[in-house]
Amino acid sequence: MTKITENTIEEFAIELLERLGYQYIYAPDIAPEFPSDGGVPEGRGGYEDVKGFCKSATIEEVAKIDYVLTPGRYVGLADEEDDFDFNERFTSLKTEFEEQLKEEAVLNKRIAENLAKIELKDE
Repeated sequence: MTKITENTIEEFAIELLERLGYQYIYAPDIAPEFPSDGGVPEGRGGYEDVKGFCKSATIEEVAKIDYVLTPGRYVGLADEEDDFDFNERFTSLKTEFEEQLKEEAVLNKRIAENLAKIELKDE
């Protein structure tokens, strides 16, 4: 059996994509590593956590919650102000629910009537 290495697959994929007209760009040329002094590399803007979207958690923060990597544990919810009218929304949902209860009663009655029509034969 012939063994194919990951490098072979990568080289083949790059060659194929280049033949299709794509250009290969080496990753560090796109996003250079951060310098050892903790600064920001040239051409790369500073990073900021955005509540509800992204957060750069420290190892200590991750360890604190037993290394659970669920994004919501760190990112949280965005602070959104909306023009939500609770009374209007509640009234609308209550009306919809009452209509669904009526429809449920009609459907339950129809099901019971259909079940009553079924005759089982004793074998």
